[in-house]
Amino acid sequence: MAQPLLAIPLDISPIAPPLLFQGSRPPLGSALRLAGIDVLVLCDNDFQPRSPEFDGVHVIHAPMRDEFVPLRQDNWEQARDASLAAAQLMRRNGARVLTTCRMGWNRSAFVNALILHRTLGMSGRQAVALIKARRPRTLQNPHFVRALEQIQEPKPRPSSGRRR
Repeated sequence: MAQPLLAIPLDISPIAPPLLFQGSRPPLGSALRLAGIDVLVLCDNDFQPRSPEFDGVHVIHAPMRDEFVPLRQDNWEQARDASLAAAQLMRRNGARVLTTCRMGWNRSAFVNALILHRTLGMSGRQAVALIKARRPRTLQNPHFVRALEQIQEPKPRPSSGRRR
């Protein structure tokens, strides 16, 4: 069972508590572990320290660029892969995930929207609305928002028709 988040000076906003959080560039060392974070997703392409520098926290490297141009294929792939890995750790282990970038506004929000889609079945529009409500000033990159708004809610699987 995960320990509660401690009151330490970290820039972290709860997106889908108790498991999904978003923040700016995290400190090295044990501060995240002490705050109850199990998994860290690093989205800032200029800040990709080695995993051991975050004592006791599983690190997912997802270096992305935050450019105000249409979303690059490598950014999309990094975000997709990171969201899949984080969602699996949340589902299987109940891991508390903190997704970060330099300011905690665009890249981290983009990955968190994909995580919300994978774990809660939210559409891109629903995820964008939730993230903006939970972390003001987030998702200022219109290209990220446009890409997320294309993501639809998963369609229900058809039943097999068999009754038990």
